[in-house]
Parts: sequence; C-alpha cells; structure tokens
Amino acid sequence: MLNPNDAAMLIFNDAQHPRSPVSGKRGQAHSFWLRLHGWSCMATRDRRARQLWRTAYKSDARRSVSRWPEQGMSRASGLVHSNAMLTELTDLLIAEGQAALTAGNGIVRFTGNHDADELLNDLDGHPHAFVLAALVDRQVKAERAWMMPLLIRQRHGSFEIGDLEPLSEQQWLSLLRHPTPAHRMPETMARVLHRAIHRIRAQYSGEAAQIWADMPPSARVVRRFLEFHGAGPKIATMAANILVRGFHVPLRDYRYIDISADVHVDRVMTRLGFVEPGSSPAVVIYAARELNPDFPGIFDLALWNVGRTLCRPAQPRCPECHLRDLCAYARTGKDVTRLDKEQPSTACPMQTPACSRQGP
Repeated sequence: MLNPNDAAMLIFNDAQHPRSPVSGKRGQAHSFWLRLHGWSCMATRDRRARQLWRTAYKSDARRSVSRWPEQGMSRASGLVHSNAMLTELTDLLIAEGQAALTAGNGIVRFTGNHDADELLNDLDGHPHAFVLAALVDRQVKAERAWMMPLLIRQRHGSFEIGDLEPLSEQQWLSLLRHPTPAHRMPETMARVLHRAIHRIRAQYSGEAAQIWADMPPSARVVRRFLEFHGAGPKIATMAANILVRGFHVPLRDYRYIDISADVHVDRVMTRLGFVEPGSSPAVVIYAARELNPDFPGIFDLALWNVGRTLCRPAQPRCPECHLRDLCAYARTGKDVTRLDKEQPSTACPMQTPACSRQGP
C-alpha cells in the first residue's frame, strides 16, 4: 500500500496527463485512485500530500463536466439529452397545466358514479366529503377511496357533519366493514375518519371549507391537511392540487403545492431526462420545484396521464405520445430501467384536470 505522499504524487501526475480522459478504462482507474487514496491523503499531516490530492481531485472534477456544458447537453437518465429540448419539454408541460387551471368550471369526476361525484363536488354543502375522501385515498384504487362518502351516507343514512360527530371509532369501523369492506385497512381508516370529523368540528367549527377559505397561501392549505391524522405530504399536496386545478379555489400562491411522485410520475420524469434512473421521490419533487418554482405541482396530472396510459414499464407506446419528439427515451430507444414494480394503481381513472392520485 502506498503511503499518502506517494499516492498523492501518483494521482497528481496521472491527472495532469493529457491522455487521461474521464471516459474509458484509464479515466475510470484514475477516478478509482482518487476515491481510494483520497482519505489517506487528507488524513495525513503532510501538507504537500493534501495539496496534491486537492489539485488532482479538482482537475478530475473539471474534466468530468467540461465536455457537457460546452455542448449544451444533459446526462440525466444516462441519456445524452439537449438542454434546449428539456426547456421545450418544461414549457410544454407548464402550458398543459395552465390550460387545466383556466378551464371552465364543471363537475369533477372522481369515480364515474354520478351520486358519488355530486357529493364530492358539493363544496358548499358538504365540503367535508372532499376532505374525508382525500384522507382515505391510499392503499386502494382511487375510485374506491373517493366512493367512501357516498357509501357512508348510504350505510349511516346521513352525511351531515352533525350526524357524523357522535359516531365512535368502533361505529366507524362497523360502517367500513359491513356489509362489505369499504377499504383494505378499515381499522386505520376508521381512526382517520373519526379524528378528522372531530378536528373539523373543533378547529373549523364544523365547516371544512374554512381550510381553504379567504384565499390563503398554499403553504397554509398544505399544512392544514398535514395536521389531520394520517395525512402525509402526498395526500396534503394532492388535495391542494385538486382544489386549485379542479375546483378553481383561489389561493394566494401555488408555490408549496408539490408534484406527487408515484411510480408513473417517476418513470416519465426519468425517461424524459429530468432525473436519473433510480432517483428517490424527493429528487423528483425537487426537480419539479426547480423546473417551475411558482407551482411545482403543475406537472402532476400531465405526467401521470402519460405514465399510466402510454409510458408503461414494458412496451411503452411511444408513437402515440405527444411528447415523443422531445423525449430522450423515445428518440434513442434506450431502455432506462427503473426499480419500480407494478403495483395496483391508486389513481383516479377519470381523465379530468382536477383528478389526481395517491400512491400506496
């Protein structure tokens, strides 16, 4: 094993060699030496060794990125993709989202069942129906979750907030279980619904519409949904997104309404070239924030629609996709693998501007 000073000198000389590119075996070996011996060089008391390693490391970093900015290229997804195309893609997706925001008012179809959708759209008389349905939209298909308010009304005989408040958690559980299970997690959802009704009564005087009343900032709306038992960021931002997109509820801003990074959105963001393969949901969320800071969630529905209907994990239908001319995957035919197993979709199948989904 080389001592730190010899290792630093070897790496420094190699880094200065004009035929030491980052691509190819020589470049890979060079980077390996930097990683392997960097710790020992920096740990030594030899000031000369530390300085040589820093110089070599900076030289390697400069050489690894210098070729790409000059050509205006991106290496996301393992594909060489024009930054100009990514910009054009971003503009196109934003335009689609803006079109949904400015679309005329109409009934938002969550389930395909007229009575269920009518109850969910009654934000004036039964705003808690929307809130409760959003809170249980997990681990089941979305249309099943959004049917919940109608099922409760049919089983209990009423969906008025005053008639729901006296119900105990055990009574909620009975409503969700009989005559047939309304959710795959009835115990958990009984607790969620029981606590949600009491929170609406205590915090909002029984009027759930106060959550989004008086044109609040988006952060406040998302935070209020997060305060409900069992609600996480995906549910909170999904609910805020539907309020804005589908019901055209005015908010002071849309900055804190994030994208819902489920398997469909992750796959499309990867294949388009916005994120690298295997990126975490957090990376996808921050990529959307970077692309459109004023409303990161504006991409949500468009990307999900493409992922669920066309951009499938296997045999994607690229010729039918309107993004194909700008898509790195469609243009190269290179399969960008993603470690996402197909799971039962929890997304609402109704293709409406307000319709969103909640992953498991």
